[in-house]
Amino acid sequence: MGRLHYVYTRFKKVASLFDTRHPAVLRAVKRVVDAAQRANCPLSVCGIMAKTPESVYYLIGLGVKEFSMEPGKIPEIQNAVSQMSMRAARRDSAKLSTLGTIQEVREYMEKTGISRV
Repeated sequence: MGRLHYVYTRFKKVASLFDTRHPAVLRAVKRVVDAAQRANCPLSVCGIMAKTPESVYYLIGLGVKEFSMEPGKIPEIQNAVSQMSMRAARRDSAKLSTLGTIQEVREYMEKTGISRV
């Protein structure tokens, strides 16, 4: 994930192409979370993926329990998390990890209401 963030922050010409909802990003994050769980290694997510309720929903569905974010985002994220169904988050995260295009991800998020979390 560090390399994805590096590209996002260092190469302004391609920064607009970076989207945390891109299937490659979702799968990369899932691999990191799965590896941390297998190794019984704590994992905390910070940065751009800890800033939006939609991303936090996906991460919680994968099993991430710790987030670091700017203080101003805490109330919004706390409110979103308090309204989440863990069962739905796990189901939706599993499905999102299998989608092949960003359009499929967007459509699934819209259809299930994730984009309004």
